[in-house]
Amino acid sequence: MTPAIDPQASNGRISHLYGLALTTLDEAHEALREEAVRLRDEYFEDAKARANGKIIYRLIDVRGNGKGSVSIAWCKVYFFNGEGGKKKHARSPIAKGLGHTYAASTVTFGMETWFVELFQLYEPKLAIIREQLLNVGKMRKQLLLQQRKVNANPPVA
Repeated sequence: MTPAIDPQASNGRISHLYGLALTTLDEAHEALREEAVRLRDEYFEDAKARANGKIIYRLIDVRGNGKGSVSIAWCKVYFFNGEGGKKKHARSPIAKGLGHTYAASTVTFGMETWFVELFQLYEPKLAIIREQLLNVGKMRKQLLLQQRKVNANPPVA
């Protein structure tokens, strides 16, 4: 994320208020990321309990890109032969398409009933978090732009 101007060293009261708002949005962004991670872990525990020792072929992946952006995606698990003939596994993200919600058919095709139930339980919650993360990012971008304008042309006191 592009850092906000430090509210303590800001250029006037308006810039200071923008800085405080940006800090609050950063806290909201982090809370949304933590909720996504909590849902991912909860899903995995539920899936393990229902899979009865079988392999879970769909996972939720929550990733950050290092610049503040968070991605929440469903992934397919697949296996391949590694070095020495050992089986290895990897994940491949499933395309979401436009919007914030995955289509059930693309994720649940060929899966057992228990997985479809879990998908229907968790995907609406994850879609809300995806949408909120996008909205927080848009608000942050606008506030940062306004803070920079105020600092470039401070109001006459």
